[in-house]
Amino acid sequence: MQREGFNKLSVSQKVRKLSTLARESARNPTKQQLFWECTGWIATDPHPRLRKAFLLIEKTKPDLLPSPHLWFHLSYELLALNNETRSEEDFLSPVFDREDPLYRWESVVILADIRSPFNVGSIIRTAEAFGWSEACLCGITPSVSNPRVAKTAMGTHEWIIIREFETVPQAIAYYKNHGYTIAALEVIPQSTPLWDTTLPEKTALIMGNEEFGIPEETLALVDQIVYIPLYGRKLSLNVANAFAITTAVLTRQWSLQREKTKTQKTPHQTLENDS
Repeated sequence: MQREGFNKLSVSQKVRKLSTLARESARNPTKQQLFWECTGWIATDPHPRLRKAFLLIEKTKPDLLPSPHLWFHLSYELLALNNETRSEEDFLSPVFDREDPLYRWESVVILADIRSPFNVGSIIRTAEAFGWSEACLCGITPSVSNPRVAKTAMGTHEWIIIREFETVPQAIAYYKNHGYTIAALEVIPQSTPLWDTTLPEKTALIMGNEEFGIPEETLALVDQIVYIPLYGRKLSLNVANAFAITTAVLTRQWSLQREKTKTQKTPHQTLENDS
């Protein structure tokens, strides 16, 4: 950015620009030079808010260079001068990726009328991180073309299969026809505790709406219903958090079973090795 363009910004835009550059500097040190240039451009500006911004930066400056966390906090404090806050997507951590997954399970997560794009993107990111193969979006669930879904998924929607169906029963029929066990995460009297549940790798797990859960008519179509035992006063979890817990438990089961299968020897193999 040239100084002439920066000077044309409003006071709020200048502060917001400094906040954005500080946040980017936490992850990308090459942005720091532009941040300091813009800081120099407001050094003599008499506007009270820009004076506060400059003094805040000067106060923090000695500690900034070695610490990404201080850059991030400075970004937040600068934005507060505008009486603004960042969206939840801005608090996502950087992604450190492998070239290829260690393993891809045949498992699928079915998102049944999930309302929040942030929850959808978070679930997709978690599914990919644990090596699940597919995410299926149904009903009002926003698609990966939604910018907030894509931003929260942080590119992981490009690494697994994404399917979309108008209704959950259509998705259930599709996966049953392809040999999947259909499971649902829901708290009803017939539910089995997650800790006591064994599901095959080829499972399609349904996650329901944040407020209303999974309808009875949908639960009637599934093979197994599980729930996460909770021990506090609050008897519910955010749907993305609940999926993360369930995914971790199931993936651990499958991983242990896979390792057990690899180390087991058949009688025929044992005789060959002994001969």
